[in-house]
Amino acid sequence: MGIIEELELKKFKKTFIQKVENQELDLIFDPLFNCICDRAIYERNRNLIEWKCAICGDKIYTDKRRNDVENFVCEKCKELYNNNNVSIDRRILDSRTKMFKMMEDILYNELETKLLS
Repeated sequence: MGIIEELELKKFKKTFIQKVENQELDLIFDPLFNCICDRAIYERNRNLIEWKCAICGDKIYTDKRRNDVENFVCEKCKELYNNNNVSIDRRILDSRTKMFKMMEDILYNELETKLLS
């Protein structure tokens, strides 16, 4: 039984769920995890993006606001590649650069769309 059924929110359609703001339950739809969650959890997770570990390529969630080494590696790779190391692996630097380039492209596309409309 999913969270929607548990909370008796089945009447909401997916397009409407994105705008759910139930004041009693303080719930909101999180499109990243495709679920309804508490607003506090959503606020904490809203800066996360799906990414790949710079070392092994496993799926991770990285915080757009963080720039440290541990933000770009999975849990198992953090043992060898972390903020305590003196040197930084080139793959981590490349991953960080790709993420910031992707965010820049998204912002420019949004700005261009707004200016043209």
